[in-house]
Amino acid sequence: MKLLRWIIAGVVTGVVVNGSGFLFNMVLFSQAYTDPTYLAIWKTDPNWMLWCVLLAFAFGFALALFYALIYRGIPGRSPGLKGLLFGLFAWFFLTIPAYLMNYIFINIPPLAMMAWILDSFVHSVLGGFLIGIIYGHSLER
Repeated sequence: MKLLRWIIAGVVTGVVVNGSGFLFNMVLFSQAYTDPTYLAIWKTDPNWMLWCVLLAFAFGFALALFYALIYRGIPGRSPGLKGLLFGLFAWFFLTIPAYLMNYIFINIPPLAMMAWILDSFVHSVLGGFLIGIIYGHSLER
């Protein structure tokens, strides 16, 4: 049963990550990727979209597994709150430092960095919340 919950949580989170990524990077902040000043930093691999989709699902499964592994150490009583806090912690302690290091060492457009930070906040917190709801109290047994 826990394996099925992990699979469902991974797929749902992968969908959230893909949807959020599309919204922030392809719709709201798409101009960040067409600025002629920064065109040289972007790769031109024709399969980039496929890689983005696959990596988003891999991230979803990894996040769902990590949640299950540290479940007992996450504060809160309700599954939704635990998931929300987990997503917030993952965003703040894992994603933000990585993005800041990228921004320091790579000439990334500020608008793209803003899109990445907002996108990662939405998909981490929403994904974490949904993971918590999907697992429910099943990890307490």
